[in-house]
Amino acid sequence: MGRPRLLPNRSFPSYAYLPGKGPHPVRDPGGHSYGVQPVLVSASLDSEQFAWCQDLFNHGYYWEAHEAWEGLWQTANRGSPLRAS
Repeated sequence: MGRPRLLPNRSFPSYAYLPGKGPHPVRDPGGHSYGVQPVLVSASLDSEQFAWCQDLFNHGYYWEAHEAWEGLWQTANRGSPLRAS
């Protein structure tokens, strides 16, 4: 049995990006996130966005998880637990 989903109603991207194996998600017009505008989110360890990042990572969407965590990290206050995670 696979890992349980934290947000089972949210759909994963159509593929997990691996460099050299498919279109770049945001730079290539065929990418799963091409043209998608970032959404400002609440930066906290108990936010829905942080749970989404965990779902992505736990199910093999490593590049996508990194990008999502980067967005949270960028908006987190310096010295906050989220920045230390």
